[in-house]
Amino acid sequence: MGMVLCLRGASSEQMAALRADPDAADAFLFDDAAYEAGEIVGFDKAWNSLHFMFTGNGAESDHPLSFFPNEPEQVGTDNGYGGPWFYTPAQVAAFNAALRDLTDAELESRYDPAAMAAADVYLADLFVDEGPEALEYIMQSIPQPRALTQRCADSGSGMVGIIT
Repeated sequence: MGMVLCLRGASSEQMAALRADPDAADAFLFDDAAYEAGEIVGFDKAWNSLHFMFTGNGAESDHPLSFFPNEPEQVGTDNGYGGPWFYTPAQVAAFNAALRDLTDAELESRYDPAAMAAADVYLADLFVDEGPEALEYIMQSIPQPRALTQRCADSGSGMVGIIT
């Protein structure tokens, strides 16, 4: 199966409810109706490559485009890859602003399978083998986070993320 990253926008009220009942985090993140409505973005297995192309590294960072903020507030249970984590409304606004300023062409120019492999990015060896053809697979994930972070920033919402 493999590891995938999912993000869902969360209002302050929803985040407070998840803090009060951490066991509800999985139901919140894996709600079929929310997924069908476009409220949940799944990155398939391209998540770590996108993170690398966004930030220049494959791990936690303070970069505004980091999928993995340093020392995030976590909620819920660890599913084997860590539990769900929160992005504050301020982090989402910064993420949205940075993503809005990053063109697809600039992002594509950051595609470097060899550097990804050296940084131990998930599936980087496959991208080394596939070369430029793998870039299309990675880039297909870009419209959804652009839309999600814009909606969240416009409404002052945060987000919840999980790797599963």
